[in-house]
Amino acid sequence: MSWKELDRQVSNWCFKWAVKPLVVVAPYLRTSYWLDDQTLAVKHPFSRSFSIKLDELDEIGVETTGQGPFAEDVFWVLKRDRMRLRIGDPHPIFEKLMERFSSLEGFDWKPFNEAMTCTDNRYFVCWRRRTKA
Repeated sequence: MSWKELDRQVSNWCFKWAVKPLVVVAPYLRTSYWLDDQTLAVKHPFSRSFSIKLDELDEIGVETTGQGPFAEDVFWVLKRDRMRLRIGDPHPIFEKLMERFSSLEGFDWKPFNEAMTCTDNRYFVCWRRRTKA
């Protein structure tokens, strides 16, 4: 047996016994989101699910980082009281939230557009709940 053949067999064995089980477990290690009408449900790995109604949010913003393009670098940031939820751009719920936010009165798309061209660590406020005077 040649070294090349041995290397191929060892690589296949490593994939079969080390990497392949990770592919099976990976979905359980991700945060999952579901958007149903006006409610966002969140399931973090190893913790309880929770949900929040979009009309209960106090603030919606976009956070950018300087880590792109090889890592997530744009996030929706949803705030209610002390709760802060970050949802990264590659997640399919990102665009669904964008569609929902377009119906919010007073949502400002200018900061969102600025965020999409930003390559620094910054936070852009797109919407805040109006306080009652």
